[in-house]
Amino acid sequence: MEEELQCSICAELFIEPTVLNCGHMFCKTCIEEWKRKKKVCPMCRTKIVTSVRIFTVDMIIEKSVALLPDEAKTHREALIVQRQDGAAAQIPRGKKRKHHGYRGGPPGLMVMGEMQQSPVTVLLPVSH
Repeated sequence: MEEELQCSICAELFIEPTVLNCGHMFCKTCIEEWKRKKKVCPMCRTKIVTSVRIFTVDMIIEKSVALLPDEAKTHREALIVQRQDGAAAQIPRGKKRKHHGYRGGPPGLMVMGEMQQSPVTVLLPVSH
């Protein structure tokens, strides 16, 4: 599940998750920046017609982040501020940067570990 919560552009846990008409999800800032250069999905190359924020996923990630160690929370908060300031453009596109997750692992690794130990049940909507 950790990969489902990671943006394939920046390799971080989603920040303002946004889903495209093809169903692929990215951080809002990442996909907006991508759309300035290309008008197709970075994953499947389908023409981007619509993009919609997914607040439910945003809430799930934020609740999961609350379970992370302070170091990981600080890293995420810094990313959010950086993107609000427009500094996300410094991340080279087309090349994934190294993960800055807890203890050198992928950013979602600790979230998953903590979620497995937590008695929280997450219900996601099912599309028909």
